[in-house]
Order: sequence, then C-alpha cells, then structure tokens
Amino acid sequence: MSAGPVFIVGMPRSGTKLLRGILNGHSQLCIPLNETEFLPAWIRRWASFGDLSNRHTFMDFYQQFVETFYFKNRMREHGQQIKPDVWYHNCDGDFSIANVFEQLIRHDAEVPNGALWGDKSPSYLNHMSAIRSIFPQAKFIHLLRDARDYVLSLEKAFGKNKYRAAQRWNDAMVQSKIDGDQLGANFIEVRYEDLVDNPRKEAKRLCDFLDLDFEPDMLTLERATENLGDTKGERNIVAGNYGKYKERLTSGELAEVEACCADGLRAMGYSVDLHNGETQPLKPWVLRRHQIGDIARLIQLDAKEKGWVEAIESRVGHFIKTQW
Repeated sequence: MSAGPVFIVGMPRSGTKLLRGILNGHSQLCIPLNETEFLPAWIRRWASFGDLSNRHTFMDFYQQFVETFYFKNRMREHGQQIKPDVWYHNCDGDFSIANVFEQLIRHDAEVPNGALWGDKSPSYLNHMSAIRSIFPQAKFIHLLRDARDYVLSLEKAFGKNKYRAAQRWNDAMVQSKIDGDQLGANFIEVRYEDLVDNPRKEAKRLCDFLDLDFEPDMLTLERATENLGDTKGERNIVAGNYGKYKERLTSGELAEVEACCADGLRAMGYSVDLHNGETQPLKPWVLRRHQIGDIARLIQLDAKEKGWVEAIESRVGHFIKTQW
C-alpha cells in the first residue's frame, strides 16, 4: 500500500465527488465526505500559530479554525466536529502541520488502523507543490473534464459565466501539466469521460497507482454523489454523461468558449471543434466584469439559505482574499 496520503484535485463540477465515491468503496482507503480546502492557508500561516504542543496554544489554534467553513458549516451541522482534547491527544506529541492535519482527517473519515487516508479538495490543484512540501509521499489524482461540458455544468449549477470559467479552466490545465511533471510518479490524470465509460478500467488503474488491490465493490456507489446537475441523486455511474455542449451551445458560444481554452483542450487531449488558433485570453476588464457577475449570482444563491448579510460577507470576503 502507498504511504499516502492521496489527494483528489481538479476543477469544480468535474466529477470529483463521483471519483471520491468510487475510491471510498475500497476497504483500505478512506476520504472524508467534506472538502477541507484550508490546508494551503495552514501552510502559509503555520509558524504564526506557535508551539501547538502547549495545550493553551493548541486551544487558541482550535478556536480560530472551528469558525472556518469546514468546521462550522460542514462538520458542526452534522454533529461531527472534533473535540479539542481528542485532536490534541491523537497528535501524540507530534504537532507538525502534517500530523495535525492527518489526525483531523483520520478522525473525520473514521480511518481504520493501517488504511490509506486522503482528501478531496478540488482547489488543491493549484497548491500541489506546497502540499508536497509537507507530505513528500503524497499522491495526487487530477480528475479533468472537457472544458465545454465543465462550463455548462458551472452555469447550470451556479449561474457562472461560461467564458470566465473556460479561461480559468485553461490556465489551471496548463499549470497542472507543469506541476504534474514535477510530481512525477506521484501524479496521475483521469479523464471524467473515461471514468464514466470505463469505470472498472480506471478504478484498476488508480488501484495500481495507489498500490492497492482492485476490489469490484468499488463500482457500487454507497450513496448518491451529486446534489446538483444532471446526475443529481444518481447512485449509478452514468455512462455517456458528456458531450452535451454539442447540443446546448450555439456555434457562436462554442467558438467563444474554445477561444478561451484552446491550449488547455489540446494539452489534455481533447479535440477543438471550431477554434483553430491559440487561446485568446479575455481582456482584464472583461474578466473582472464576469467575476463580479459570478459573485453576485453566488450571493443570490447563498442568501436563500444564509440570509443576505451573511451571504454578502462571505462572498465579498472571499473575493478580497483571492482577488481573482
């Protein structure tokens, strides 16, 4: 078995939940059902937290992070938030960033002794080098999906602008090729289209990558993996669930989308239907205008559950931090 951990990364709406569901079907691999997303922030700020072996310092650290989205919204609401004394005790004297994170995941995913553990946080696609610095043996599975279906899925689920989404996809794919080459044998790409059409073949390939024996039960999903989109509530792996852009995008929309991501499509082995040249990035002011529109639509969606004040504070705060 691989020493682990394993990280599932990729752009949102690329099928990472489905992949997690398949891998969680293995008896020797456990990935929590909630995305952490905070590890890069830990890496940047770790020295500022002080000596966590000191119980009072650890409690200060704990109080900061129980207010993050992962702890507050994803774990507390389900009554699964780790207790500070349990987390402190499980670290067993090793308060390195790697072990503190590992003990959190082992608790939240209920990882049996000897089993491989991992995390599905799509945004870690942009932080693989930093994560490898604390987990030298980590393995990364990049699940990618045709950009044209990806932008349609984002638009349907969250109302996001297709052209900004296409450009972000392109930039991420081009960079992932560079980062993946640096990771070498600890990095693997899986195409969503191959996963849904040949799940057995892809699951076997991933088991080989992780030094695990293939288990046929992996292909029987324990629960529905999607709560949005065309496969919402589906407990089966839906073959052929791609290529919908051919019917849902006009020729003009398709040409514009491909103009934003042609380089990435070709780098990832996808054909380009209408755009023969290189990627043509959006002008910065156009990109920013689309971004503001995306934030406004997300605030509208969030407000239905959180109320307008919390929705605005959350999304605007995220915008200020990321400036993208």
